[in-house]
Amino acid sequence: MSSKTCQEAKPPSLSPGDPKATTFSKPKTSVDDINLKDDSNPALTEKASSEDAKYPTGLRLGLLLASVFSSMFLVSLDRLIIATAIPQITDDFKSVTDIGWYGSVYLLTTCAFQLLFGKIYSFYNIKTTFITTIFLFEVGSAVCGAAPNSVTFIVGRAIAGLGSAGILTGVMVVIVHAVPLHKRPVYQGMFGAVFGIASVVGPLLGGALTTKVTWRWCFYINLPLGVVAMLVVLLLLEIPDRDATKLPNKSKLAQLDFYGTALVVPGCICLILALQWGGLTYSWDNPRMIALLVLAGLLLSGFMLVQVFLPKTATIPPRIFKQRSILAGLFATICNGSQLMIFSYYLPIWFQAIQGVSAIDSGIRILPLIISMVVASVVTGALVQRIGYYTPFLIIGVCFMSVGAGLLNTLKIDTPKAHWIGYQIIYGWGLGFSSQAPNLAAQTVLPKADIAIGTSLMFFAQLLGGAIFVSVGQNVLNNQLLRRLSTLPGFTPEMIKDSGVTSLANLPTTIRSAVLEAYNESLRRVFQTMSSLPHPRRVVTGHDAAGNAIFIDDAAVPLTPIDPTTDFSVLYETHQFPASNNGWTDPILQRTKSLSNKDGVVLRIVDFKPENKPIFHRTESVDFGVVLEGEISCRLDNGVEKTLRAGDTCVQRGTIHSWENKTGKTARVLFVLIAAEPVKIGDRTLFTAGFSPKEMESGGGDADAQLE
Repeated sequence: MSSKTCQEAKPPSLSPGDPKATTFSKPKTSVDDINLKDDSNPALTEKASSEDAKYPTGLRLGLLLASVFSSMFLVSLDRLIIATAIPQITDDFKSVTDIGWYGSVYLLTTCAFQLLFGKIYSFYNIKTTFITTIFLFEVGSAVCGAAPNSVTFIVGRAIAGLGSAGILTGVMVVIVHAVPLHKRPVYQGMFGAVFGIASVVGPLLGGALTTKVTWRWCFYINLPLGVVAMLVVLLLLEIPDRDATKLPNKSKLAQLDFYGTALVVPGCICLILALQWGGLTYSWDNPRMIALLVLAGLLLSGFMLVQVFLPKTATIPPRIFKQRSILAGLFATICNGSQLMIFSYYLPIWFQAIQGVSAIDSGIRILPLIISMVVASVVTGALVQRIGYYTPFLIIGVCFMSVGAGLLNTLKIDTPKAHWIGYQIIYGWGLGFSSQAPNLAAQTVLPKADIAIGTSLMFFAQLLGGAIFVSVGQNVLNNQLLRRLSTLPGFTPEMIKDSGVTSLANLPTTIRSAVLEAYNESLRRVFQTMSSLPHPRRVVTGHDAAGNAIFIDDAAVPLTPIDPTTDFSVLYETHQFPASNNGWTDPILQRTKSLSNKDGVVLRIVDFKPENKPIFHRTESVDFGVVLEGEISCRLDNGVEKTLRAGDTCVQRGTIHSWENKTGKTARVLFVLIAAEPVKIGDRTLFTAGFSPKEMESGGGDADAQLE
């Protein structure tokens, strides 16, 4: 998203009688060149003045925003009040493997119906729709509070998520109709502040209710709050009917995207199910898993096709995606939403399981993250309104988030208090800086008629990212716990699946330390899903038909996992000596199905994740291993090892060796493997000299099999 000043891209002046005068016109240069506030620009000043006269002010505006933010507070409170209660819920229901469902099913129904509500608000009465969604939210909360088992609880979360979808979209619709564009950043900051305050109160209230009364009151408390919110909205919310709301119901229904909704909802469900079950309930190569992933891809692809070929009723009309600011904001929002939900759900678990604190104490201990996010959000809103730029805050925020997420990955059982407080502050500051920009971008570049769709799209992206990565986090946590705890005496996979989060830590001192270490490392793997290294970029040069130097290819080469702790990316390969520089066929499309290539050279990136599974192997090649990031240990078959750090190089000359990452950070190594003659001892090869055939298998046997 561009960050040019609006003075470089002045929108045309509009006369007061022009019906288009209520929105900013899109300049011909960049969709991001619109300044949100520029008193020095006469066209904008005149435009802003005409807009101000058409929006509510004073007491009416205050009451209107009170009705909106009271509803927003209700939804925001519910998103995180459960965070500190989850460990106790899993204890009561014996459902540690359902942790991901408690968050993801709520987010799933919220994001799946978010886009549909964007259309509903365009054609139906806003007040009626708003109150209906609050009522749905209340029903879901009541079901959760009275749930006798985990399945019923999950159903209640799904209903509550459906209601929250309409509330979130409705809040933004009301703000758009109540506040002119150049004043929205400060109210957007208030929006973030309400979310932040609820986020602060939520974990504390959830912890207090869980510790002092019962976790069920985390949901019962929504009932009186919801009644108050509905009354406030009923009495204070006044938005005149539009032409679209006066259409017959048949015409309104004809405008809704039933085909798209029928595809996107089951598509998201299939994707979440696959992420929940993969590697735990079923292996990834199980026919059920393959069917779910294929079906998810087909359904979601079908949804996109419906949007393109049925634009009149499309939930997301193609014109929305033609805005590059929307695409950039969409990507940023997915990343923000996924990170927020991972740390919101699993940090309290870390505090309760690893540090042994109560639910209320775990809520207190995540306050550094929440408070810093609130402060940064409010500051960002005020600064954006003052200077008119939102892109720099997004960039700065992402930088802070990356650093904070990386630091949170280093948490250990004995991490000092000052460290985990500081790490959360850095991360929360970045989250607050970056969270408002995408919504501001949508409100800036889209015409007023499309803002409801644009903002609902941003909420959809945030919630979809959260739903996916809460499920990914559960999958990582469950698989890591099974792998680590099942090796302890007296533990079985069934015991781990049927236990609560906190109960495993209340064990005899003889195995308590081992269990805590297993939990800590498992939760760190969850956090690491938010800070993986990017796919390596490959740039290839060559010549055109006239012999001029050109760039042939410039793209990321995806990393392929060969096991849960090691990823490979083959960047280039040759198949003859000397290599050919003529023509161009991407060699990685026909790469050798082994670690080395007996006829040429292999260029490969390998990411070794923390505590990877070391495999002893050898190749008939000379290998140049250059450590690009992190720290890695090279161990020979006689037990001797050397530790290499970023910038170090290891030259392997046909030895039996393994690579092991003993740190908490992913290590990236660039390998260049050049075919070489077999190693001989005198006139005998290593095999004839008595070394194990398995050790001698080129590529290490297991590694090659997984490369297939």
